[in-house]
Amino acid sequence: MRSLYQILSLIQLGLIIFISPSQTAPQDRCTDTTDCSNAAYLWPTKLGEAHLIESTRSGLRFHVRNLAQHEHLHQSGLSTIAVDLAKEFQTILGFGGAFTDSACINILSLNVSLRERLLNDYFGPDGLQYTLGRVPIGGSDFSTRPYSYDDTDSPDLELSHWALTSEDLDYKIPVIMRAKDLTEYRNESLKLIASPWSPPKWMKQSNSFKRGHLINSDEIYKAYAQYLVNFYQAYESFGLRFWGATVQNEPVAANIPFYYFNSMQMSAGEAIRLVRDHLGPALEGIGYNKTNFKLLVGDDSLLFVDQHVLSVLADEKVRNYISGMAFHWYSSGLIAPYSQLSKLTQSLKGKIDYVVMTEACAGAMPFSKHVDVGNWDRGESYSMDIIEDMSRNTNAWLDWNLALDVTGGPNWAGNFVDSPIIVNKAANIYYKQPMYYHMGHFSRFFRPNSVRVEANLEHRYFFEKIMLLAVHNKQTGHLVVNILNRSPSSRKLKLEVRSSSVKVPPFEVEGRSISTVIVKL
Repeated sequence: MRSLYQILSLIQLGLIIFISPSQTAPQDRCTDTTDCSNAAYLWPTKLGEAHLIESTRSGLRFHVRNLAQHEHLHQSGLSTIAVDLAKEFQTILGFGGAFTDSACINILSLNVSLRERLLNDYFGPDGLQYTLGRVPIGGSDFSTRPYSYDDTDSPDLELSHWALTSEDLDYKIPVIMRAKDLTEYRNESLKLIASPWSPPKWMKQSNSFKRGHLINSDEIYKAYAQYLVNFYQAYESFGLRFWGATVQNEPVAANIPFYYFNSMQMSAGEAIRLVRDHLGPALEGIGYNKTNFKLLVGDDSLLFVDQHVLSVLADEKVRNYISGMAFHWYSSGLIAPYSQLSKLTQSLKGKIDYVVMTEACAGAMPFSKHVDVGNWDRGESYSMDIIEDMSRNTNAWLDWNLALDVTGGPNWAGNFVDSPIIVNKAANIYYKQPMYYHMGHFSRFFRPNSVRVEANLEHRYFFEKIMLLAVHNKQTGHLVVNILNRSPSSRKLKLEVRSSSVKVPPFEVEGRSISTVIVKL
């Protein structure tokens, strides 16, 4: 999908660049001898206690203020954030990133102490506390080579040559197991989502890892379903049970003729045939069902996903196996307006349990820097999309690669992009980007099982550049409000919590900032 996004987004990105040139923030450089900012935080415990946590283009990183110490703020010029706890929406599932071959290769390229610190920065108690991880099934473009788990010269319908590769055994599985340990240390679970890019070439009409459909044969469809089940079970043998999986990565985008890396075209009819007649029954055969394994349909750009998803879920028997919808952020905004997501989630109400944004990355444009260390705009684009998506009942939001090298790879197809963490293997250091901190304001404070509640900014100014998202954590009794201020000017705000006697002192958020207000109710 990124190749299509590169072309369709020229006008959109050109406008953004013209209106708002790139803004660079101070670099956060992590070495063996120099620690970098972490997300250590003690939540308020007293009724009415309120904290403000800020990350800013000027250099603040998860900076905490107790709002009781700032009651002297002058009341003039205040805008009100009104939160209504009675107006509830979706439950938060969580946030995370992808354990691609490239990400795991980069993480393991660091020495032992630094790789441990990097994984703690994502999954540890003082890190972003990620609870989700996406795992490619076989090779993707973010691999050093194209491959599958049964690369034979002739059809192998019995999958007698099926086997995990060194990419799984030496890179992905060790890194995922350590991330799982760090998550369980916090008494939470790491939910893994598997996604296939391409099956073996002998299963496809194109006889290529690029594009192509499954061969029109029940024998091939059955073999492919078992191919996927083998993957789920192989990882489970290492103690890595998948929470769920998507049916196919970017099944519609793969129809684009210049789609140049691992992919497979899959029409709605082909997806129905695979899930209803082969994959669903194969999953049932090993005890996987909608209760313990969440199969997601879509997994493509918002530009394409709606008709594909609606058509697949129109089949009543398919709905017996499908738990949710997945989509990517590519094209979201001007090319595919967010209203499209609103319409889709409304159309699917009562038919699915989950809406998951499964892939996002910056730096994909051919005229932009693939890796732009310190680019604040890219962090803001993450926060903007999270707020837009979750305002439309999305339950979870996953970044793409957890870590890339200084070129934005490795990537066998030359499809380099940016990442929240950039690794410099030669110097044994890594950089935390603004994207990392923007992700953290959501993953760290919008905890799983929190419920989104209504939050509105009253008395907006013309061309207002403030965006809001709020959740209520009923288990701990906290209200959390995220405030993205894309304006260069600071703003004075006050928070009113309807149906609550708690009074929150007014506060000020810096220009070009992402801020989190946490109130103990």
